Amino acid sequence: MERLNQMHLSRPSIYAEHAARYEWVARFLKGQDRIIDCACGEGYGSYLLSQHFPDSEVIGFDVSKEALLSARANFQAENLHFQQSSIEDLCNYVKNVDCLVSFETLEHTQVPSKAVQSIRHVMSDEGLLLGSVPSAYYEDACTEIFGPNIHHRHKFSKADLEELLLKEFECVWIGVAVFGLGTIFIGSDDQDSQDQVFSDSISLEEPMGSFVFIASNSTIRFNNALNDLTKAFYFGVGFAQYFSDEVNPLFETIDNIESLVRDRDSYIKDLESKVFGQAEYIESVESIISEKDNYISNLETKMENRERSLLETIKDIEKLVKDRDSYIKDLEEKNSDQVESIKRIESLVDERDSYISYLEKNVKDFRDVHNSLKHTENLVGERDLYIQSLEKRVDILTEENSAKSEQYAALRDAVHSLPLLRKVIDRKLKIKGSYYDK
Repeated sequence: MERLNQMHLSRPSIYAEHAARYEWVARFLKGQDRIIDCACGEGYGSYLLSQHFPDSEVIGFDVSKEALLSARANFQAENLHFQQSSIEDLCNYVKNVDCLVSFETLEHTQVPSKAVQSIRHVMSDEGLLLGSVPSAYYEDACTEIFGPNIHHRHKFSKADLEELLLKEFECVWIGVAVFGLGTIFIGSDDQDSQDQVFSDSISLEEPMGSFVFIASNSTIRFNNALNDLTKAFYFGVGFAQYFSDEVNPLFETIDNIESLVRDRDSYIKDLESKVFGQAEYIESVESIISEKDNYISNLETKMENRERSLLETIKDIEKLVKDRDSYIKDLEEKNSDQVESIKRIESLVDERDSYISYLEKNVKDFRDVHNSLKHTENLVGERDLYIQSLEKRVDILTEENSAKSEQYAALRDAVHSLPLLRKVIDRKLKIKGSYYDK
């Protein structure tokens, strides 16, 4: 426990252990003008000193702002004051101190030697230091029982503590303070008796408690303090009170834990039952998943077959496209040849048209000549014979023209798919007096 709060102070078994140190100090402090309580915490010890020494000024110092707020609120006296400061910074607030008290403090400091040096600097030449630290033996025992104390930076044996204090003070005394259970015998009329009996089981080298110490640079002041120092027993609480404060809560906690364990066991059984049902459900789900996996595997096989089929189909299509492209190329070449042929035919048709015009002109001239020679019978007779020969020739040409017309019709069908050529051919076919009449 690092700092007593108001809840702790309300428990006699806890308060008694911590208050006993201040009661011990009060036995041999006399005529002090000012008493400093360094690391006073929530101020209960400073208040005890202020009540024992109403004519002395008591100042409680602590580094915690929250602790001092509680101290000012709960412990008030005319001769009691509280101030925020660390043990290393005391020189900024006080000097020439007559008496400085600091219990369970040095084990918390970063460098205990600097803390002791700071205390010596604020004390008067006849100043008296009283304090305590947990013994290393007690620290180890508490660590084994409660776990490590993260706030304690140092452990002290009796030799370690003596060496530390002698660096700054000429006179040093070290004793022990142990809080435990025992038996006290007091007569009804002996309440002020100073006779006490102590057990020999308390070790002065490795106490199951704290080392208490007195230090000073004044031999006279130190010896006076030792003369007033006697063995002391401070009764805290009876066994029943201690049992009620400390043990009963543990039993209640154990009962609560056992109840929680029973509830937890019942809950675990319910969970096991649910888990068993879930295991069956998981098995059924796993079976369904297995079936789905098989179905997916079959689908994947079908998809692979489909992909292979599609690839083969694509290859066939690509081959067909390639063949079709080749066929189109051949058609384009044939079309090009046909265009050339048509151009040659059109050229021949133009030549025939010119020749037909020439023949028509000659026929007209021939008619004029025929009319002019009509009066000559000899010429007419010769012409008639000539005409007869011409008529025979015309018959022959007619037959030839008929054959040519059939060939021409076949040619027209061949180029029927070419609209431009078709128009040209159709126009030529409409001409009267065909070239083939020649």
